[in-house]
Amino acid sequence: MRAGICDMVAVARLINATLVIPQLDKRSFWKDSSTFSDVFDEEYFIKSLEKDIPIVRKLPKELSTALKAHKNFRSWSSAAYYQEEITRLWDDYKVIHAAKSDSRLANNDLPSDIQKLRCRVHYDALRFAPSIEAFGRNLLERMRSKGPFIALHLRYEKDMLAFSGCSHGLSSMQMEELTRIRESTSHWRVKLIDPKEQRLKGLCPLTPKEVGIFLEALGYPSTTRIYIAAGEIYGGNYSMAALQARFPNLLNKELLASPYELAPFRRYASQLAALDYIVSVNSDVFVPSYSGNMARAVEGHRRFLGHWKTISPDRSGLVALFDKLDEGLLEEGPAFSSIVVQLHKRRLGAPRRRRGPLPGTKGRERARSEEAFYTNPLPDCLCQRQTVQSRNDKKSSSLLIATSDA
Repeated sequence: MRAGICDMVAVARLINATLVIPQLDKRSFWKDSSTFSDVFDEEYFIKSLEKDIPIVRKLPKELSTALKAHKNFRSWSSAAYYQEEITRLWDDYKVIHAAKSDSRLANNDLPSDIQKLRCRVHYDALRFAPSIEAFGRNLLERMRSKGPFIALHLRYEKDMLAFSGCSHGLSSMQMEELTRIRESTSHWRVKLIDPKEQRLKGLCPLTPKEVGIFLEALGYPSTTRIYIAAGEIYGGNYSMAALQARFPNLLNKELLASPYELAPFRRYASQLAALDYIVSVNSDVFVPSYSGNMARAVEGHRRFLGHWKTISPDRSGLVALFDKLDEGLLEEGPAFSSIVVQLHKRRLGAPRRRRGPLPGTKGRERARSEEAFYTNPLPDCLCQRQTVQSRNDKKSSSLLIATSDA
């Protein structure tokens, strides 16, 4: 949602358009009826971007009956695509309706001012609604009040398992339920999935049990406090038992807040996710069990704020180790921990430039293989400046927020 909105602001700039406040998807798996102003601070969004693009809350009356171009913008498109192909639509239409907003703009090779605009939208203009921001900060303070903590984005929820076709550790009844959901969800295009192949490729979220083994192998003690940033875990307490046995101090929104406090957000999945986003971005350590949209956005936000520690599990590498544990070819202990630690030496959120495409890939596959813009905003959102210190003439580096040239 955040990435799509940011990209549509940039597209509006590229095609010299006025942006109508985006309509949020109400047809998703969770059927959330939230509007833009329910989730984000609409007033601040409009005001903070007024020098970049004009924004209106709704389509002006005089254009309500105008002929509209309903367009699916091409995925991972260049500035030239919008400035040459899409702008031609203005010859025949007064209104362009963007049917989809996900991944409609390239990650790389865009004008500097457009990249900077995407950054400022994501990390400044797109604040959460005041009620969400205030309560999210409240939850954060409750977690911080007893010391450092890990935020674990445990993407072991029904929609993710159904979408990905992942079934490791599930019963035959659960697998049948997830298959039915995937087959009946029309906009999920891939229906036939080999769950074993998915898992070996690292395309499945880690199970709660696997997360427990992973965190213990990294050296985290059983007393570690962990905030579970997630919706309803598939399988409930049964699925969580193995993780709970290793790390008893598991907390979430429901344990930190009263039912009365959560009531205004309870029926809205996106608003509950926004609360988790706030806690996750500001945690001492962030660990996603799967590299989905929210995990990537949180990782990028933490990089922007100062490359705060984010541990990105090497899922394919870990699955091979977990299977060896199950087969008795490995045992948990110092040797196993050493392997896991070594595997993640370069996966801790340290500063680095965004990864480009995989060698040999072409077209859409090439764009798909790139690291997402919002996962790593370096160098576009952050730059290094060399400053000369007085007296001893030593140089130091500092991170700066890149601002628009406009």
